[in-house]
Amino acid sequence: MMEISDKEKTLLIDLFNDCHTRQQWVSAEAFSAEHADEIEMIESLKRKNLISWDTVTDTYHAKFRVFLLVEDKLLNETLYVIERAFNNLRDLYIEDSGRGIRIDDLCKKMHQPRAQVIEALLYLKEITPFSVSPDLDSADAVVIPTHVFMKYVAFNAIIDEQLGYLDTNVDLPEETKRLRSNQKAKLLSQAVAKTLWDIYPDMTIQDMCEHHSIQQYGGAKAYDKEKTVSRWLAEVAPEHIKK
Repeated sequence: MMEISDKEKTLLIDLFNDCHTRQQWVSAEAFSAEHADEIEMIESLKRKNLISWDTVTDTYHAKFRVFLLVEDKLLNETLYVIERAFNNLRDLYIEDSGRGIRIDDLCKKMHQPRAQVIEALLYLKEITPFSVSPDLDSADAVVIPTHVFMKYVAFNAIIDEQLGYLDTNVDLPEETKRLRSNQKAKLLSQAVAKTLWDIYPDMTIQDMCEHHSIQQYGGAKAYDKEKTVSRWLAEVAPEHIKK
């Protein structure tokens, strides 16, 4: 297991608390200014993949694995909300026949304030990807899990995987190439389709192309169903469906 110093733990708790208070990732410039004497430590924690730096928005946040590495009351409470978000999102998705889940419905199911649910989803999205339409800040936001999300049958499986990353001190694989819009639509549509086929193994490729989740959340509505979308989905369809 990765070992970090008490000072590093304190810095990570400070970063998490800042994000929790603001209900958003914090400015990297502002956080660095507040911890001017700890710049080297910040850089070290970034190299250890414990601090995530979004270069587009220039923001920092503590990565999910910090929940498993640092003992803190608020971290533990938030981890519990993340676990409940995962379990309820997965259950709602299966119950709702693979359609997108409105965040408002997820909040009602969890009996949690919207701000806490969104915070949980931000951390959850880092480790178990899902798509959001149009975005988490929207009043009408809809979440749809990907095939990767649905492969975890229990939250403990996620914890075990993350502990494995801490043991090997490597980061989660990330897409580094800038994909064209059609490539993104293809990958997302395939991810949604694989999840739906897990639930509805006998759905035809044609019916899958027409499915609301493929069209709306997979981004396939902008492409020809017969010539393009069907070809994308055929690549990931179950063998008995391809025949």
